Amino acid sequence: MNVSLHRISKTPDSLQSSLDFYHTRYEFLLRSGFYRHPDANQQGMKLVEAEPELTKIILKSDSEFLEKCSPNITLEELNAFKSILYIDQEEKSKDLTDTDMLTDVEFIRKEDDRFSGTYKGKKRSLKK
Repeated sequence: MNVSLHRISKTPDSLQSSLDFYHTRYEFLLRSGFYRHPDANQQGMKLVEAEPELTKIILKSDSEFLEKCSPNITLEELNAFKSILYIDQEEKSKDLTDTDMLTDVEFIRKEDDRFSGTYKGKKRSLKK
């Protein structure tokens, strides 16, 4: 999120919620175009912070959060985004657990099937 340590320390209740809470809100703002990162190369005494401010992002109520951070988006759209993000995370975790139980040969075959066409028509050699 590129929020300064100073801003985190000055924001009341900034570390009271779960990491998933912050991740979901950050991804929502980023993908909807309402989050602006601060300039990484800025110098000086008064640094520009990320927008919207952390105090607005950590609001407990979803309706308050939408009102302050992304007024054009409805609560239904936020809930749909949360559902899609949850499904995406479940698929990623399922892929990780599935690959833990595969042998090297099975893993390479699965990757070849999944990414076919990305090797410029060449198959990788399977070592036995």
